[in-house]
Amino acid sequence: MDADGAAQDSDLLARVRSGDERALEILVRRHAAALHRLAAAILGDDVLADDVVQETWLAALRSLDGFQGRSSVRSWLLAICANTARTRRGKERRAVPFTAAWRDERAPSVEVGLFTGSGYWAAPVTEWDDAPHHAAANIALRQHLEQAIGQLPRRQREAVVASDVLGCTGAQSAQLLGVSPAHQRVLLHQGRARLRLALAEHRTGER
Repeated sequence: MDADGAAQDSDLLARVRSGDERALEILVRRHAAALHRLAAAILGDDVLADDVVQETWLAALRSLDGFQGRSSVRSWLLAICANTARTRRGKERRAVPFTAAWRDERAPSVEVGLFTGSGYWAAPVTEWDDAPHHAAANIALRQHLEQAIGQLPRRQREAVVASDVLGCTGAQSAQLLGVSPAHQRVLLHQGRARLRLALAEHRTGER
């Protein structure tokens, strides 16, 4: 979010503190989608994510006096959402084999040459054409990407959503995930690698 957006959020939050319900409605509209995406990435369930988003807003309202503006309002809300989602996941979680938990995070990646030194794809999987006659194909590609993100191992999904969907910095993403910056980079690389393969397979299937 740019500086203007952050300033608008700060103004809205000040109005919420003074009891302005309209300001709260605007703040909710501005951030509800991002909060839901983060909660869904952590929980892997849209219905539970809806509950977590509601709990996030309630928690934010309860802790208004404790917010001192050291971070942006958006970062503050995302942190509350991440903590709430992890707490909810702990309540909902079912026991899984120990080896399965490790398998997700140590899954093999793809060749290093597909990525730049900063971790981004060296070349696009496919061109994103906005011409009208390609609209249907673009919609299908977006849907496939959403599905591929949803099928990532949980920790990789969280890293991709935080960094590539919500636009968090590496440090912010690591904080939201509750991992070290180095671990965040590994998870993000693995998640992006899986997505690239999924998109490449989708493009091949269209030919």
